[in-house]
Amino acid sequence: MILAQVMGTVVSTRKDAALMSLKLLLVREVDGKFQATGNYVVAADAVGAGTGELVRIRVGLNSGEVLVRAIAGDLHMDYTAVGQTTHLAARMEQMAEPGTILATAGLAKLVEGYVQTRRRGERDIRGLTQPVEVYEVLGTVPLRTRVQIAERRGLSRFVGREAELAQLERALRLALQGRGQVVALAGEPGVGKSRLLLEFVRTEQRTQRQVMKALRKLYEKVNPEGHERVLLSDIKDMQEKN
Repeated sequence: MILAQVMGTVVSTRKDAALMSLKLLLVREVDGKFQATGNYVVAADAVGAGTGELVRIRVGLNSGEVLVRAIAGDLHMDYTAVGQTTHLAARMEQMAEPGTILATAGLAKLVEGYVQTRRRGERDIRGLTQPVEVYEVLGTVPLRTRVQIAERRGLSRFVGREAELAQLERALRLALQGRGQVVALAGEPGVGKSRLLLEFVRTEQRTQRQVMKALRKLYEKVNPEGHERVLLSDIKDMQEKN
């Protein structure tokens, strides 16, 4: 269930045709104890909710190419995305029950391993000749990278990279001697940077050394202090456990 508190309203200069009669609300997700989680969502109001009230929101998801067109006015210019991709997302939202998230099969495949989903069967969609397979998004899983997901499924045998592993081992030995080290790995996507680090960390974990990780997504780079906060949080959790 997605529970949220209404924080205010949103003024829109242009809406999708299906939303023309609905007011747009700015809502903030809350947990089971009605504490804010920090995530804000713009939602269409179908029940006449007011500021401060708790509501259940529903979400429809799809992914793909869209056509973006410009709508010019005298004082401003707006952009709107149109096409089958947005049409399917809107239909998913309309079919979803309050408090649920529905997604197309294509999107469910893209996020496989990152979230838990449940197949809801095929549905007829207005404007399409063939039925569309629908999935319900149930929640996230504690895995954030492709390597973590591949590790859970089973990795192939790791071969080569002896020179790179030796460099990492040398940096570790110097750090253990009190000479702090920083190692940067750079390379094209897919060359094996994450797998190399995984194999190195596995070795260190076997020696009972504490390993802390701070993972960030590309779209999170606008916040340069994020890594430090993650590491400090890990250190605090470790101290509390000890």
